[in-house]
Amino acid sequence: VAGVLLTAGCSGGSDDDGPVVLASAQALAATGEFGSADSLLAGFARRHPLTHEAFETTYWRALFELDPSNGAASRIQALSALDAYLHDTRPRDHLVEAQTLRRTAAQIDALTTAAEAASSRVKDAANDVATAKAAAADAKADAKNADATANAAVADKDAEIKRLRDELA
Repeated sequence: VAGVLLTAGCSGGSDDDGPVVLASAQALAATGEFGSADSLLAGFARRHPLTHEAFETTYWRALFELDPSNGAASRIQALSALDAYLHDTRPRDHLVEAQTLRRTAAQIDALTTAAEAASSRVKDAANDVATAKAAAADAKADAKNADATANAAVADKDAEIKRLRDELA
């Protein structure tokens, strides 16, 4: 972070210069330092709330939230930020990009929700299969026991019939 800010300072910019702050935030995001990039942009927006550059930080923060390599990313926050950016009536530098990102993020969100639901159904089905296998094993054991009991009963009856024949003979 310090290196990026020092570089910005050496080029004549400061942390109050919108383009320098944006370039620094982009450099941070490029190296995976999304939290630092977000903090830098949020700080600039707080210090300069009525400027166009501060308004544009909403777009960039949403973009960084959508990056799949951002471990702390939040689709909900990204969608909310894009909605705020798109519904604002001020001129926007990234209107078409934000609209495309919003639609893409909404589609990803819907697909993620569907995948999670499908995964849940697969887990439920796997549990049902395991339960059915256990029930089948129990039924097989019961059938084997019933077969053994029936065979023992037949053997007992055969022995009784033989004994009675022997007695009558």
